[in-house]
Amino acid sequence: MEKDELEARILNAKRKPRLEWYEREIEKRGKAFADILRELRDDPLKPYLATHSSLAHYLEDRWDMTPRRQQQLTAAENVKQMLADAAPDLAPIVRNMKEGQVRELAKVPEPERPAVLRAAIADSAGKLTSTVIKRAKARIIDAATGQPEPEQLHLNFDIAAPTDDLQWFKGLSREERGAIVTNARRMRE
Repeated sequence: MEKDELEARILNAKRKPRLEWYEREIEKRGKAFADILRELRDDPLKPYLATHSSLAHYLEDRWDMTPRRQQQLTAAENVKQMLADAAPDLAPIVRNMKEGQVRELAKVPEPERPAVLRAAIADSAGKLTSTVIKRAKARIIDAATGQPEPEQLHLNFDIAAPTDDLQWFKGLSREERGAIVTNARRMRE
């Protein structure tokens, strides 16, 4: 057996238990994929190489995580890190944010992110969601550009039609109802 082959076997023998530990952590504690992804990427031993040729192949094969999803999680981690660095007082909140919430913050220009997050926290009444972040973004960005806040559209179908005529609307899926409301908003503009 050659020296290089022996070193590769020894290295794989070290990688395999480490990889199993990561997998147990995900399954046992439900640890977030973004955290595991960061740890796997930063681990100098690169434990995923014990079974796969790359981290992308490992994530796709073991966790059914597409390359697009891997990119989304990586982008969310980058936004979290930049936001935590820009506003250290928000770091504990940022660390616990879900990927969807971070994705909404990623749409905000980088200098305004701390202000938008602070506004969202103030508006959230204890429940920070993507929708709350989106509203705060609209309010902060519009205030910065001097544009008025878009009007909130309140559709009251009870006034517009008798109750019997609303049954068709209530029977629609969430997506279909959303499309109707969106079209109504566009018509109003």
